[in-house]
Amino acid sequence: MTRAGLLAAPLLAATLLGANLLAAVAWHAPAAATTLAPPPPPNVVIRTQDPVALFIRDVGRQFPQVLAGADTVAEKRRRLSPFIERVVDVEAVARFALGRHWSAATPAQRERYVGLFLKSLVNNIASRMASYQGGLGHIVILPPVVHPDGTDWVPTLVKGANTPEAHVSWVVETGPGPMRIVDVVAEGMSLRLAKRSDFEAYLSRHGGDIAGFLDALQRQTDRQA
Repeated sequence: MTRAGLLAAPLLAATLLGANLLAAVAWHAPAAATTLAPPPPPNVVIRTQDPVALFIRDVGRQFPQVLAGADTVAEKRRRLSPFIERVVDVEAVARFALGRHWSAATPAQRERYVGLFLKSLVNNIASRMASYQGGLGHIVILPPVVHPDGTDWVPTLVKGANTPEAHVSWVVETGPGPMRIVDVVAEGMSLRLAKRSDFEAYLSRHGGDIAGFLDALQRQTDRQA
């Protein structure tokens, strides 16, 4: 796991389970599966009525509703997949993570890759949930900042039950089409950039072999199941 993953996983899980999207955890934090229920939500304070900030708040509110009554990891995964596809631009994140190698992949390889990326995302979300059973403390959602690339960054301050306050920003693509999350930046570290670094390192070591990379990703995903 990268240094970004080690730092971001607990911060992001704390945020996502209570008020935001647990998908960010999965981008860099594989873990063993569990059947435990999610913890109670944290106290959430929102200091703006900006639509993008309200979107982040609403995603967090919907998350426990999606999983309510799901008693098994398999059921959690079944429910999470369409939810994640709705609130995260999975294809855009996956394409960014693959970087320059996206153009070398065939259409069939791209389709397989995006499907594996989503499956890995969902598997890790379901498996990470048990790590935060004790409650998630306090979250403050601040006004968004528009970046030069046109994305909106929603800053949040996250205070876990047993962790110091951390800064986590949610990067949201606002158009055209519905708002969707495209990155999470924890204490200045972008998760999609860290994932791209991981993929680039693997593919560079293996001569850019996309087929071999997909087989390795398939094996990893199968182990998570």
